[in-house]
Amino acid sequence: MMIQILQLQMTNMIIKLFTSPSCAICRTLKGFFEANKIPFTEIDVSSNTEERDKLEVLTLPQVQVEGRETIYGFDRLKIDALIKDYGDSIKGANS
Repeated sequence: MMIQILQLQMTNMIIKLFTSPSCAICRTLKGFFEANKIPFTEIDVSSNTEERDKLEVLTLPQVQVEGRETIYGFDRLKIDALIKDYGDSIKGANS
């Protein structure tokens, strides 16, 4: 299975979004991040089984936020909280 990692860097947060090109929900979540202007870098790890093997559960999409819980699927409430945290961190950095 081809899996990609989107690594989002949010001020002091590092986020990994595990996706698969054949996953419609993954594309929706990626578009949601783009629409909310969350910066990210896409890293193709289709041949990198090491990153895939680190996943405790192979559920996609999967958002791993350093120092926080893993979000499985497109959990709108948790994703909205993540975006709010991002906005708050930007405001704090610009103060």
